Amino acid sequence: MYVKSTNTNNVLNNEEIPLKLKLLGKTQISGKPINLDNGKYAIKLYDGTIIPAIFLDNLKLNPDLYSRFYIKGFSDDILLLKVEPEKNETNNVNSFESILQKLDIPYEKGKDIIMSLLKFNLPASNENILSIYKNIEFINKINNFNDEHIVNFLKENINSTINYDSIEFKVGKEVFNLFKNVDVDFLTFLVENNLDINIDNLCDTSNIIKD
Repeated sequence: MYVKSTNTNNVLNNEEIPLKLKLLGKTQISGKPINLDNGKYAIKLYDGTIIPAIFLDNLKLNPDLYSRFYIKGFSDDILLLKVEPEKNETNNVNSFESILQKLDIPYEKGKDIIMSLLKFNLPASNENILSIYKNIEFINKINNFNDEHIVNFLKENINSTINYDSIEFKVGKEVFNLFKNVDVDFLTFLVENNLDINIDNLCDTSNIIKD
């Protein structure tokens, strides 16, 4: 069995993969489907681990999209995965519009948040929707920062003497670059794992899952 990982500490051998998943009682798994160099497929988990997999759906692989899959079994220690069926209870335009109008959130942005929460089996509560919306808006704003914006932000929040030659500016710029890996699914993943949406967790998790 062939396993790749962006971190050698995350590599699971032939015996560990099915055993670990069974011991954890997993019936579902979150990750993004990828195409390996040998023409076979795998799923990349949020911790960087890459596990060989067979996707039972006629799936167009999107290397940038994390999804939740049902574990249907194993074939020669290769995961058999199927896309989770759509939820019916809130998955319609009228329901989304009603929720988002009350929260004063634009429909298209709010719809993506609700769909992400449902995909991760999390409640599309007002609290979860608002938290992710406010944070993704802030992160999108930061992603548009140029060097001048970064310096001004650091001056206002850390040290008024910071300039372009300061170590604080260089570190701050590296941190802000990590935010480019953050999307709605990323924030939902933090919520799912009871992690606060803060700079420490954003940076730590971004470092783990970035290519």
